[in-house]
Amino acid sequence: MSRHPRHGRFQPIVAIVFTVFFASGAAVLRADEAGDLFTKGVNEYTEGKRVADARLLALAVNDLNAFLARYPTHEKSVEAAYILAESYLELRDYPNAGTNYAKVINAGLDNPYAQLALFRVGEIPWINGNYDTAKPLLIDFIQKQPQNVNNRFVLFYLGDIAKHNNAPSEAAYYYEAAITFDSKLTIAPKGEKVAESKLGLAWAKNSHRPNSTPIPGPPQMP
Repeated sequence: MSRHPRHGRFQPIVAIVFTVFFASGAAVLRADEAGDLFTKGVNEYTEGKRVADARLLALAVNDLNAFLARYPTHEKSVEAAYILAESYLELRDYPNAGTNYAKVINAGLDNPYAQLALFRVGEIPWINGNYDTAKPLLIDFIQKQPQNVNNRFVLFYLGDIAKHNNAPSEAAYYYEAAITFDSKLTIAPKGEKVAESKLGLAWAKNSHRPNSTPIPGPPQMP
């Protein structure tokens, strides 16, 4: 007979404790793995954009895609989708950029990346010269977000589209609005499109036809 008969009773309890302990440890490891993968992808994107390194941007795309595939409901999933879209944008992979911006928007317009994604959705067709697609998206953005800082770009894009369409009155309106909007900003840096807007405005004034009619009901600026 065992001299320590009570030891047998504690064996199942000890086994349960160790099981719970190791299970908790595994969960922590998984959480750390998710955080590490997300951080790695963000850092690769940040540095890749800073030094214009396509290799780093490609690594960011791989890591952020892996993160979203493994942890689709993670609290950082929307941010990851946005940064993934930005990585694709830097690589000029516009279809994949658009797909991931759409994921950000579909996650809800109350998330902090939705407005940025909406701006990009209108900007991408302008970059590609798809002006008929870009124009309504850009106008919709500026009407919904009249004080968004990215309107300094949106107004310039709309002026550029009007210039492309040989509509000087419309172009003049948007170029002037871009210059005025930028002058009221308190952020830094700013002024990215002021010089180009002034050149566009000069073109519009020189091309102005006396009988031309301004665009009806342009979006009102604050």
